[in-house]
Amino acid sequence: MLVAAVAGFMVGYQTQQPLLGFLAGAVAGMLMATLFSWLALVLATNQVATGLALSIFGTGLSAFMGQRFVGFAMPAQAKSIPGLADIPFFGPAFFQQH
Repeated sequence: MLVAAVAGFMVGYQTQQPLLGFLAGAVAGMLMATLFSWLALVLATNQVATGLALSIFGTGLSAFMGQRFVGFAMPAQAKSIPGLADIPFFGPAFFQQH
């Protein structure tokens, strides 16, 4: 999840397109899941040990990849659904966040 989150943020920030960031995060998550499944099913490694190793690897990889982007924030989106943005508490919670 960390690798997907960092990849999504990096692509979304660089392109200023949240949809491309979402797609990049989904692809990164699929690649990590594919790596896990290849290790566990094809090479018949222990699933618990493989999952732990990939978790540690993903933590380090995401820290390394995201090091340049520490402190950056995505620009707030001006698009909102009329009527829903005016609901107290829920409107600002859903439509006024980065």
